[in-house]
Amino acid sequence: SGKYDKALTVCDEAVQIRRTVLGFDHPDLAMSLVEKGIVLLAREAFDDALVNFSEALTIRRRAFGSNHPHVANVLNNLGCVHMELGELDHALDAYMESLDIQKNVTTEWYEAEYHILTIAALQCNIGCIMLKRKDYDAAASIFEEVLLIQRSVLGDIHSSIILTLDRLGYANAMIGDFAKALQAYDDLLLCQNDSYGEDHVECTRTIRKLSSLYIKQRDYQNALEMLTMLLEKQELCLSPDDPELLRTRKAVQSVTKKMPKSLEIQYSESVESIYTYETLDDPSNPLACSCRSVGIRAVIN
Repeated sequence: SGKYDKALTVCDEAVQIRRTVLGFDHPDLAMSLVEKGIVLLAREAFDDALVNFSEALTIRRRAFGSNHPHVANVLNNLGCVHMELGELDHALDAYMESLDIQKNVTTEWYEAEYHILTIAALQCNIGCIMLKRKDYDAAASIFEEVLLIQRSVLGDIHSSIILTLDRLGYANAMIGDFAKALQAYDDLLLCQNDSYGEDHVECTRTIRKLSSLYIKQRDYQNALEMLTMLLEKQELCLSPDDPELLRTRKAVQSVTKKMPKSLEIQYSESVESIYTYETLDDPSNPLACSCRSVGIRAVIN
């Protein structure tokens, strides 16, 4: 938190000065409170961030009314804090109110794309809550819509699209729609290869997810192809006794044994046990995706 100390000091001074000079209900004071809240959020001082965002919300509602974009932005920030605190119901309420406001905002043509992406970011926040609640059908539906919005504005290759594809693939995998999950992860891998390069660690993680899904589908031929690709990449960057490398070798061996009878073979529990997934936050989950990077988005204005 040391790198934020100077920023917090500056924000504290701004709040004190504006409170003294402008009074307790001025919109500029709300701006300083929001800036301070964002620094506190970055420092993981969530209770203090909540206090600052809450005061800013009260001021902005008085100054602008309850349906102003500035109110929506503070609600989004409050949702971020509640989500960090694990208070999913409060987070969802804040995000939903913010989204309702943003959907009814009229913008100039030159602000339209930014506004559309703001709505998509809020939907991402809500989708992440659905993932944490294990409401995977709702999450998949949300991320499908978000993906359409993001691609319409950002094109096919963008960091936000990468995160959305990862979450969409996970949600579809968890509801058993493996065809949609595979499509999402295939698209994800193409984006990652273009953005990071084929040897990036994020690409290897996606290859692992693809292999896991092929195993779940008993498609051992494609699973072996993915696992072999994964093994080649791991052998270039991991030590020979690295647990991940050894795990992949074991998977390759197990799947290889099934190949001669791959069209008729019964489902192999020994293969499944190599790649099991249970919960979103399980670090051993090969399909685990982030619910924070884009799902948590704090805005200043």
